[in-house]
Amino acid sequence: MKKNILIFIAVIIVLLGVIFYFVREGGINNSPENGLSTTTPDFSLGTSTAKIDDLDIGTVDNTVVPEDLPQPIPSVATSTINIKISMATKDEVIYVGHLTNYLSKLQENPGDLNSWLYLGMYREIVGDYDGAIIAWKYAHRLAPSSYMPLTNLGNLYTLRVKNLALAEQYFNDALKVNPLDVYPYIQIAGFFEKDMNNKTRAIEVVRLGLKNIPGDEDLNTLLANLIK
Repeated sequence: MKKNILIFIAVIIVLLGVIFYFVREGGINNSPENGLSTTTPDFSLGTSTAKIDDLDIGTVDNTVVPEDLPQPIPSVATSTINIKISMATKDEVIYVGHLTNYLSKLQENPGDLNSWLYLGMYREIVGDYDGAIIAWKYAHRLAPSSYMPLTNLGNLYTLRVKNLALAEQYFNDALKVNPLDVYPYIQIAGFFEKDMNNKTRAIEVVRLGLKNIPGDEDLNTLLANLIK
């Protein structure tokens, strides 16, 4: 009996050793090939002067993209990748890879709203502002009830192209298409306060937001900071 118990304990020890080795050596493989990767895209900017906060496209909403795509569709099959700002070689390789990926996706499906939004974002990162404008304008035509292409264009004209009149136009349009989302109010209030040096207009924007989204905590906090 004692011998059987010893054998049983020895088997348990061996099994535990095997399990420990498996876990230590990697366990489940989360490689992209297995479809289990939780890795997010590399947004490292290296020596680029761009700021990722300025390039946020938000969370894509559930806007229905029409089956009959607006014409003409910007050409992606013959589109070139234009790196127009100085950046480290390793970063350039990363962004060329992202741009190539989204251009390829749009060749397969030119109605892919996400890909147009990300194509514009990566074009802005590498300094191709004309290309970013083309991508986001078409994204707006695909999803005219989405504020994201409009706020992206507003940010671009504020921070990169330096055309504040056009920036204000795009921000105002963003408020009109989706008055029940807090993000455009925060973006536009910041634009009026910091870029237009017009705190009164910024307060008006936040109060409009609270009228449409009563009790929103972020807007209440922003309003309190503006009226100090």
